Amino acid sequence: MRLLGGLAFFIVVQFPMDLWAQSGTKGGVFVKRRPSPGLGEVDREIPGERPLLGIAGYDPVSVRVNQPVVGQPAWVSTFDSQQYRFASAENKKTFDSNPVRYAPVLSGWCLVTWHDDKLLKPGNPNQATIQDQRLYLFAGEKEKQAFLADPKKYVEADLLLGGLSPVSLVDQQQSIKGLATFETIFEGWRVRFVNDAERSKFQNNVGKYYPTFAGADPIALFQGQVRMGDPNLAFHYKNRLYLFANAENADKFRIEYKAYSDLDVAEQGICLVTLKERGVRQLGRYAITTMYLGRRFLFVSDDARKKFENNPQTYFQPK
Repeated sequence: MRLLGGLAFFIVVQFPMDLWAQSGTKGGVFVKRRPSPGLGEVDREIPGERPLLGIAGYDPVSVRVNQPVVGQPAWVSTFDSQQYRFASAENKKTFDSNPVRYAPVLSGWCLVTWHDDKLLKPGNPNQATIQDQRLYLFAGEKEKQAFLADPKKYVEADLLLGGLSPVSLVDQQQSIKGLATFETIFEGWRVRFVNDAERSKFQNNVGKYYPTFAGADPIALFQGQVRMGDPNLAFHYKNRLYLFANAENADKFRIEYKAYSDLDVAEQGICLVTLKERGVRQLGRYAITTMYLGRRFLFVSDDARKKFENNPQTYFQPK
């Protein structure tokens, strides 16, 4: 909690909505690094962004048994929005029986470089280990040995918001620890909730509850730094959850929100469903969003959002 005059306040700011009465992205700032319609393009400086192809095409079942081989396009499964390729139909069947067991932790990013340096580096399939039945990949031998020397230091680094429930954070304005019993994998992160009802609310409206940049401070990110936000400095604005590393950055956002509020929006806010189906470049609505491969997309209607979520790749134009 932020202490003011001896009293604790959870800060959730709602800005005057008459400033944003129209749908679209009026006044926002889009940075060039937000992707054009290329599913393989990832900016590793942005926490949460992921490529479409998991583990660079390596078969996760083979990686798990320390015999990594490249998978084939003939055998593909999708889990947590990423595609995984397999060396055989048998391996695909094995993966499909329990994808949480076989998909790598944090979508294959190196957990050690993320925990220690806040750098997202792709894990090497030849530098893998199993801990508590979970598959970890590491950027190199150094990172692997650091993990093996002290696994407890790292095993919870993939918990979104450190294990706090994002639904409680938004709806109740409280920092409440979620339970492992009510956990889901989303955008590579383990997300925990207080109960199953919260988990359902999250899954039905991820745009509302998923924090911008996976909880990284957008002000710091704009300045070229990755600093994770403090859940006790949380703002919910334009249907999005923002966290800030310190009160100074939170105040800066409150005063200069037009410069920072759209940094996480992909495709300049254009609804990809309307663009694909009607050839019309129409701005989506802030109230109707979803996440895909670490990027936030806006839509003109709930129907358009559901179409995208059911088959997102359909709406990306080939380059």
